[in-house]
Amino acid sequence: MHESAVMIAKIMGPFLVIVGLWFLFCQDLLTKLRLSSEKNFGILYVAAVINVLIGLTIVAFYNVWALNWAITVTVLGWFAVVRGIYMMFFPGKFFGTKQPGGLVLKVYGLLPLIWGALLLVVAFYKK
Repeated sequence: MHESAVMIAKIMGPFLVIVGLWFLFCQDLLTKLRLSSEKNFGILYVAAVINVLIGLTIVAFYNVWALNWAITVTVLGWFAVVRGIYMMFFPGKFFGTKQPGGLVLKVYGLLPLIWGALLLVVAFYKK
């Protein structure tokens, strides 16, 4: 196992689980955050820069396209880079024109929760 992939998984796994749980259980706050961000592109720009920086950091430390569990670390890094760039260049399109409903928000919460749980399992329990 690559040590850098394990370290990234140990950091990003809990982070993604926390984000996923927040999406699932704090939908009212998420809606308020989304509405305030739509009016303030400065917040969205800062979020975009953070996404790009985190993504580039992950890719710099681990950018291996092998068919094993660690590919989830590489995909996570590139996903953050692409998402951040998209947020920078298309801030108005990032949120879309329609407010997502409860089911969509639950899916948005389940994706990081599952991804984070996978990273936690492989980082802490796979030898």
